[in-house]
This record gives sequence, structure tokens and C-alpha cells, in this order.
Amino acid sequence: MGLAMVLMLGGMMAMAPVAGEAPFPGTTEWRLSQPATGAQLEGYASAVSVQRGESLGIHVRTDSVRAVTWELFRMGYYGGTGSRRMAAGGPVTVGPQPVPEADRTTGLVECRWPVSFTVRTQATWPSGVYLLKLRREDGPQSYVFFVVRADERKGVGVVQLPVTTFQAYNAWGGESLYATSLGLSGGHAKVVSFDRPYLDGNGAGEYFYAAHSFVMWAESKGYELSYVTNVDVDRDPSLLRGQKLFLSVGHDEYWSRPAREAVEGALASGVSLAFLGSDTSCWLIRLEGASRRRQVCYKDEAPREDPLAGTPLITVRWRNALLGEPENGLTGVMSDAWGIIPQPFVVESPEAWPFEGTQLRRGDSILGVVGYEIDREWANGATPPGFIPLSRSPAISNKGEPNWHTAGLFTAPSGAFVFSSGGISWSHGLSHPRFADLRVQRITENVLRKAGLVATLPGDTFGAEEPRPVDRTGQAAGVSTLAGVAFQDGFVDGPVARARLRRPVGVAVDGLGNIFVADTGNHAVRRIAPDAARTVTTIAGLGTPGVGEGPGATTALRSPQSIAVAPDGTLYVADTGNHRIVRIARDGRWTVSTFAGSREGRQGRADGTGPAARFQTPTSLVFAGTDLYVTDTFNHRLARITPQARVSTVIGSRGSGSTNGPASQARLHRPTAVAFGDGALWVVDTGNRLIRRVAMDASFTTTTVAGSAPGGFADGAGGAAQFLPMSGAVHVDGRLLLTDTGNERIRMLVGGRVRTYAGSGAHGARDGTAEQATFSLPTGIAALPNGNMLVVDQGASTLRELRMPAADGGSVGPEPRITGGPFSGERAPHDVYLDGTTSTTTNPGGWIQRFRWDLGDGTTSDAAYLEHRYLQPGSYTVTLTATDGGGVSASTTQVIRVGAQGAPED
Repeated sequence: MGLAMVLMLGGMMAMAPVAGEAPFPGTTEWRLSQPATGAQLEGYASAVSVQRGESLGIHVRTDSVRAVTWELFRMGYYGGTGSRRMAAGGPVTVGPQPVPEADRTTGLVECRWPVSFTVRTQATWPSGVYLLKLRREDGPQSYVFFVVRADERKGVGVVQLPVTTFQAYNAWGGESLYATSLGLSGGHAKVVSFDRPYLDGNGAGEYFYAAHSFVMWAESKGYELSYVTNVDVDRDPSLLRGQKLFLSVGHDEYWSRPAREAVEGALASGVSLAFLGSDTSCWLIRLEGASRRRQVCYKDEAPREDPLAGTPLITVRWRNALLGEPENGLTGVMSDAWGIIPQPFVVESPEAWPFEGTQLRRGDSILGVVGYEIDREWANGATPPGFIPLSRSPAISNKGEPNWHTAGLFTAPSGAFVFSSGGISWSHGLSHPRFADLRVQRITENVLRKAGLVATLPGDTFGAEEPRPVDRTGQAAGVSTLAGVAFQDGFVDGPVARARLRRPVGVAVDGLGNIFVADTGNHAVRRIAPDAARTVTTIAGLGTPGVGEGPGATTALRSPQSIAVAPDGTLYVADTGNHRIVRIARDGRWTVSTFAGSREGRQGRADGTGPAARFQTPTSLVFAGTDLYVTDTFNHRLARITPQARVSTVIGSRGSGSTNGPASQARLHRPTAVAFGDGALWVVDTGNRLIRRVAMDASFTTTTVAGSAPGGFADGAGGAAQFLPMSGAVHVDGRLLLTDTGNERIRMLVGGRVRTYAGSGAHGARDGTAEQATFSLPTGIAALPNGNMLVVDQGASTLRELRMPAADGGSVGPEPRITGGPFSGERAPHDVYLDGTTSTTTNPGGWIQRFRWDLGDGTTSDAAYLEHRYLQPGSYTVTLTATDGGGVSASTTQVIRVGAQGAPED
């Protein structure tokens, strides 16, 4: 070896191991060009991790005797390629192996396949995530996942790969902690094994769901990191002692007691913790056997079935009273819901150190990083002292129900800190090509720096600074608030100016101009009359969840989400939480009856007539002729209901997927909205982030017209367009308008091209021009008789009106503006000048004739401008409603903040 080579290698050895990887050439050959299907080629490792220098066996099977070669890749940045090739071998001869019979009591599926070959790691290899790529001689490929450890390393950041969660969701052999082919109690196995392939990720488990995005970003910056798994922490708590930072990344839901105690002990010793995920340590598990290859979790059946019930090792949720150790006692936050789409992160405490250098302000938002599991702050007595909520973000659950997201921070008695992002998708904001965000990168960098970890390489922004294409051609003329007061929930009837809603989802309009709102958070259906006061009344529902039939005033509903008006004026409501469709008669009593689905609120999947049919979370309704069509979300189904209440499956008989073609072959994935127009049904295929067209031909031929997984934001044609849509679509005059919930926008599909119809993409409830207006989780959408659109702003508990662009022959009206200030003050009392005189109208030759101010503290005024004094600290939403000479009104808002440094006091 030449002197230059010796010196170069010596220099590399002196670097931090990750930074030392930078000079090595990377490769994209880790990607699968021909993923194997099932038994074509699959395998598992004899251990979830090995200390560098150790060996592990690889167990492989094929569906016929074949020659198999392999390559081993260490996952990392490597110039953006994603990996470095570490070793290769084969060919080896591999043949069929049996699928073991599941244990009839526990569901355990445990393979005992022979070792096909052995991988010998080198003592010089850096710790990291390693993917073994198997390749059959005729092309099919798959992965085997494992981690290489460096147990001797101290004073670094330790990244935990959540393999126990990978295994919990692994349904290979028909059994997981979420599914069973045996009909076991609770609908799941009680014991799962690492001695079987991962069904997810072509053998990589859930690694690519979130953890890979963190690995790419962190290694691009050369942080000093070491990698372990939950199994390692269960086995050896000393792996965490003497470290600077423990990082739990992605979906890390299943923790054993020894592992949790190891993390708690590390925190007590001064090791800081960063939870870059959510739903962390939700379930207690046991890892059994000498090699910890069996994972036990009886879940809700544990009190009756777990052999260790009555001990601290009972396998229930950590928050369960049988344990009394809620997760937020460790992380500061705790899971309460999950969402079908990633949602915005809304800043609460911008003065906190994680936000340094981001220029974020209170109320600013970051798209796409909340979800799919969603954590929030809890008032259960377990929140650590000094907890700082870094975000308070409205969130919408998978069932359309209202919730909140909280990221948080606290300092432990040891002086170490705990940071929790509260969302699994946080890592996508680091390096995912559709979600990378400079602010997420900076916040994470601040967290690592606070722990004493400093980037040794420049890093990559992964395109976070690149603007997304926006096309506003044909956008709305303006946005105003029609009902509700932004971010003020309630259950109040009366004139629309005083009425309150609670996180509604759906809206419909009849031919008389009555507006019907599915007020999801109030478990009610509300009516807004077309009278001068726009009077709001409750026609069904009690404000609390339940199930029933009879007069609307005495009948309970559960989280209704959608309303369709029949040609005769009868209302049909998706009583989502009760898994049924109800009919509300226009008989003076608004009588509620079950039209299809279980009268008792039982979920299921069945065609049939009336109460014999079963749904699982029906979310959207639309009439096409006399037939009613339903998106049956968690059955991945589009169903049809005839006037005689006969329910039949249109799409969904073949399960979840994204296949096009005749309805008998087509597949959907968690559809949440459906519209009808131009002779077709238009389905918002939320789980696939697609818009699907279902022709009304004999085969219900299904095609994809726009969007692509995993979503994001971009205007454009067909597959170039990107959405995060949920719960709202309407087809009018050749245009499909839909609510792009996760992007806080309203989108329009016309002529095969997707455009932005309204919304800046920021979180809020600001009225004004289409490009200035802000939304908070827009969901339902419907057309008014005058051609304007109504949009339900679920996060803000309001109903917004979008005026048609004048060029389309639609209505014109005011564009109110509030100027003046100062709009924040350090202490009360605080004087603010409010001026509405810069408001204009698009009504030709018109002018603003009337002003109406709601000053947010119970005070109103009809002046064009005024000065007002706020006497108490707080956050006040000022609403200006301007009315022009044509009698058209529109509103806009401005938040006034009074308190310490202008921030509201809770």
C-alpha cells in the first residue's frame, strides 16, 4: 500500500465514523428494480443487530430451487445516493421452505428455516442501518434488514431503530399484533416472532416510512451517531449511559419495561432525549426467550389472557390504570389519534430555543409534518414540570373527529432536556423530496446542537428551498367567513353572527338556499336558514355522541361527516361514528331514521338492504340520479344505495390498492369524498393521494386523473399534481373543486390540470383575496345557488364563502382590509388603531357603504376607523365586515395580541 493511501486511511480513521464515510463512493444499487412477490424471494436475519466484527446468519426461501446472490449496503447520505456497498456474496442455492402453522392460542408464527449463508461484518465498519439485498438469478429482489452496533462508543447520539414496532405491524404468515387469521380475541395475535421475514418494505419493515429520512439528513451533516434497536436497549441499558443524546425516530410504539427504564435512567443521568416521532412507548411488551426473538403483547385482552396479568409486566398501554405510567411522563406528550394525511405544525412558543434561527412566529405553520400518529398535551397529572408546548395545531383524525397536536419541550431535574416533535412525519421534513423544510431541518439541528452534537459536514437541504409550482388561473375572487368565529368552538344556535360550531366537516345546500352543516364535534346537524339573520338551528343531534332514531331534537348522532340533499329535499347524513347512513325527513320534526347500516352503530362490511348492510366509517355522500353513493373509508370501498336502501359494492371487492380498470378490478385506499358531474363520479382517494374518475358505464371504469403518492403540494397536469386531500369535493360547470386539507388550500381540477383556487398555504382564518386567504384544515365543500362555494374550515370551526371569479360571470364584492396598529403590545392596557377605509370592492363603480367591527372582546362598532383599548392580556380576533353598494358583504380578520412580549396568556 502506498504512503498516500496509508495517510488517507489514517485521516479517515481519525474522523468521526459518520463523517469518515463521506469520502467513500456511494451507490443507488440498493434500490430494488424488480421487487419479489411473496415466496419468490424472502428472508430474515438471525439477529436484529450485531456488534461490528460479529457475524449473523441469513435465512432465505424461494418458491423453487434457485441461485441467489446478495449485496450488503450501509444506508447513509453518500453524496445523495443513499448507500455504500460494503460486501457481496453468492451465488447460493436456495429452495422452498414452509410457512409454519400459527399457534392456535397466541398466533405465534415462527420460522425455523436453515441458515442459507452467513454475513461477517468487519470491526472497522461504522455503526448504522444495513440492508442486505437478495437477488434471484432470474431477477426478483428483496431485503433483509439489520443494524450494526458500536457498543464501545460513548459521548455520541444514539439512534434507536424501532424494530419492535416493525414487528408488531408485520403480518407475515397472517398474524400480527393487529391481525389474525385464526379469529383470536381482540382481532390480533398475542405473540409475534423476529424469526420470519418482514412483509412491509419488501423485507425492510417500516424503515423507509420515517427512519430513512432522518438517516439521510443526519449523515449528510456528519453527526456523531451510533445505532441500536429496542431489543438492544432491553438487553443492555448501559448502551445509553455516557451518551449525549438518545434519539427515538419515527414510529416507536412498542417498548419493553427494561427498555423504558433504560431510557428513564439515561435521562436521570444527564442524557438528553429527542423523540422525532409520535405514539412513542404506547404499549408495554415483553421480549422473551434467551435471544429475545419473541415479542409478547396481549393488549386489551391482557387482564384476562396475559399470564403475567397482575404484575408490572402486564402487556397493556403504559397509560392503562393497571400500570399508571402514561407516556407523557417521559415524553411530555402522548398519542390520542392518527390521521390519514400529514397535517400542519402550528407554532405556539416561538421564543423557545428550538426555534432559534427559523424566523417562525406564533401561528406560523409548517406543512406535512404532523401525523400519521398525532401526539398532544394531556391534563392527566403526568406532564413533567416546566413543559413548554412548542406547537398547538388543530388536527383531524382518521375518522374526521377533531383533535389537537402538540410538540413539546422540558428540562429534567438532571439538567438534560426532552424534545418531542409529536408527529411521525417529522423526519419527512428533514430529507423527503416532497416535504423537506428548512425550518424542520434547523429545529432538529438546534436540538442536536443543544445536546452537544455538532455537524461536521455541510449537509444537504434536499430541495427544501425550491418553490413548489402554483397556478392560480381562474382562482376565486375572494374569501369571507359566513358562519362561526375563528378558533372559538361552541354549540350555540341563533343569528349567524352569534352562532358557534365545533370542528364541523361536511356541508350541503338545498334548492331553497338552506345550508346544512355536519357539525362533527357537536355530533349534530345544523341548518343555516336563508333569512336576513342567517339563523342557525340544530335539526338533529344532542351535542354528545350516541345513536338513535326519532325526532331530531331527541336523537343522538356520533361524529356525522357528510350530508346529501335528495331531489325531494330529504337529507341523507353519513353518521360516521355510528357506521350508518341516516335519513332526515322534512316533516317539521326532522325525524331521523336509519336508511342503511346498523341501527345500533355496529361496524362491518356487508352488502344488503337497509339495516342488514354494514359500513366501516362512511365519510361522504353524493346523489347521481336517484342512487346515493358512499365512500366507505375503512373498507376501501365506494358503495351504491338505491332508493329502496339496497347497498352494493361498486369498487372495493378486491381490497385496498390503487389499481385502475373495471370496478371489479379497481381498488381504492381510504377514500373520503365523492362528487358527481359530467357523467362520472369523482373520488378523493385520500390514502393514495389521488383523484379517481369512475365512469357511469356498465363496468364503472375507473381511471386516475390527478395526483401521486405520497402526496405533497404542486399544481400541474395529471400525475405532476400533488395533494393532501380529505373529505371534500364538488363538481360544478366542468370543474372539480376539492379541499386540499393538509395543504390548507382549495384546489381545482379542470381540463386535466390542477390549479389552486384559494388559499396561501399558511394556517389561519384570514379572509381576503384568494391568494391572501388562509385556512385551517378545510374539509367539506358545496356550491351555493349563485355559484359561490362554501368550504368548511374544520380547524377554525367556521364556514367560509368563496366568491366566483368575475371573469366566469360570477358574483363580485368587497375585499375588506384592516390597517393601523400596533397589533401587539407587551402589556395591558393596550391601545390599537383600526382602519377599514382601504377596503375596496370588485363591484364595478361600487364602493364600501357600511363597516361593522367585532373587536373580539364583546365590543362592536360601525365606524370606518376607530381607536380601541384592550384592558386585559390575551389574544383578540378582530373581524371587519364590509358591505358594498350592491349589498354584498365580506369579512376579514386581524389578531391583536396583548401580554408579555405581545404573546397571549393562557
